[in-house]
Amino acid sequence: MADFEDAEVRLTLRTEPAGAAKSRDEAVAAGEAAAAASAAGLSTGRPRRVCRNGPRSVVKVGSGTTLNSLKLLIYQATEATPSQQRLVFDGLDFTDRDAETTVGALGIVPASTIEVFVDKSQPDGLAEALERQVEQTGTKRGAPEGGFLGSALLGAGLPVM
Repeated sequence: MADFEDAEVRLTLRTEPAGAAKSRDEAVAAGEAAAAASAAGLSTGRPRRVCRNGPRSVVKVGSGTTLNSLKLLIYQATEATPSQQRLVFDGLDFTDRDAETTVGALGIVPASTIEVFVDKSQPDGLAEALERQVEQTGTKRGAPEGGFLGSALLGAGLPVM
């Protein structure tokens, strides 16, 4: 496997229908069950999985880019938060256990196409992250800071001469 930097990876965005299978194993099991029911002449009653093609985007990655970092790059390009993304490449569904695995180790090479399924029914996680930040630091990111007000750098607490 060759190392690469700043290589373009194409993204195909798709909207995930509600209740769609979340993992490759679930999809395979559902497919096998449907095939068995169809062979027996039974109706599966399973809703058809229909994905709507969305816009295409491109992100630049290196072979050392982790899956988490890739999801953040996808977020910057598409505004689909990492918790709403499900990435599929070459028939493989990447999960949270792959989060720290590098793009190169996953077999993604320059000019590859990754399918990004966006599930808008998932919470975006941004509001929760902001609340955690406020609890930990006492301030919101981007909130005005006091700077040097009240510090010795602006003369506070120094004797007047």
